[in-house]
Amino acid sequence: MLIDNDAFITKMLASYASRLGRKDVEVRNVDIVSTAYEAGSLGLANLDYVLHYMSEGQIADAISRLVPALAHNGLMHITEPEAGCCGLESPEKISAMRTELGRHGLFVAEKKAERGGRILRSERVCIVEFVAARREEDLERARPLMSLARF
Repeated sequence: MLIDNDAFITKMLASYASRLGRKDVEVRNVDIVSTAYEAGSLGLANLDYVLHYMSEGQIADAISRLVPALAHNGLMHITEPEAGCCGLESPEKISAMRTELGRHGLFVAEKKAERGGRILRSERVCIVEFVAARREEDLERARPLMSLARF
């Protein structure tokens, strides 16, 4: 299942899945906070620059809704800015993500990368990436794929 709350993005995702011949992919135009997920229905929950727009309470709620939907060998991948992005990011929000993943008993790998900004080289950009899994062996399988290794 691929979800986004932007109709243009969901149309693009559906078109891409169709061109690849993926009949096993469902694309939904919904908000992650209000969507109901079937238990075990998500092989991968990829949250890329989504949660930092939410309050700490909404972050906890979104993660709490996604964890039961993870398949037995499923992964949750989160990439979020901690600083230097849009003014909505914060260390407290990253901490809320870390806390909520731990509260659900998931195995978690975390990477952090800092670099100069794209426009002003003096601007500090800090990105945090989490991969979480129900089983340690699934986490170890995913660890080498973490994108910040290439950041």
